Amino acid sequence: MEGVAGENITKNGGSGALRSDVAIRCAKAALLLSSLKSSPARRRDTAVDDDDDIAVRIRVISNSLLRNFVLAITILIGILKFDDQEKEMKKEIGDLKVEVARERLRNKRIKIFGFLELLLLALLFAVSVFLFMLAFEAGAS
Repeated sequence: MEGVAGENITKNGGSGALRSDVAIRCAKAALLLSSLKSSPARRRDTAVDDDDDIAVRIRVISNSLLRNFVLAITILIGILKFDDQEKEMKKEIGDLKVEVARERLRNKRIKIFGFLELLLLALLFAVSVFLFMLAFEAGAS
């Protein structure tokens, strides 16, 4: 089965594929942050020292900080969603394990009662044959 990031999901619930997907998203976010820090507009605006340009530089820096903050919040929300999904998956796996155990127990009981029914029929057949033989011996004498 294929995971979100295209990796194989293991038997332990596929948490490796989901974690690698989060790691890929974090790496992309880090690359985006580094590209925002070294953007050409920021380098051009920070090179000028006039009073009017200081306000522009402050706006550019505050916009960059705001973008970085929004990006960081987005990453945190993604990680929190991942944790919630992982908890839900673990709970669902636990519920399914309990259901499988109950089904196995039910199947064992069905097998045992089926065997006992067969044994009871064999015993009933043996008793009826014995009684039939006694009836013929009593009638023959």
